[in-house]
Amino acid sequence: MSKWDEYREKRKIRIDLGEIGLDGFWVVIKDPASYTLPELKTYSGITPDAGPEELRKVLAHIIIDWNLTNPNNDKELPLPSKDPKSLDVLPVEIFNKVGEAITQALSVPERKGT
Repeated sequence: MSKWDEYREKRKIRIDLGEIGLDGFWVVIKDPASYTLPELKTYSGITPDAGPEELRKVLAHIIIDWNLTNPNNDKELPLPSKDPKSLDVLPVEIFNKVGEAITQALSVPERKGT
């Protein structure tokens, strides 16, 4: 494994969905601070009014692991990279948590004394 592969492997953020009442469920995303500039430009430009295909494509790239099940039948949901339509059955609140994690990872802490 190269140094860059090791770097990317370590740059993950696990989002606990217990905070929104989904105890035991989690989503793992790529740490956006490790994105390349083209990736950052692509993903930071996504807005809530983006079309479903565009949102599916972006989320399929960002979400790298999860233990979610289908809310309609409790069967394991495939990762969006395998089946982007698996995102269609999930509540928006999950994507809000992903967005919060991305925003927090990219925020620059305030510098004191400047």
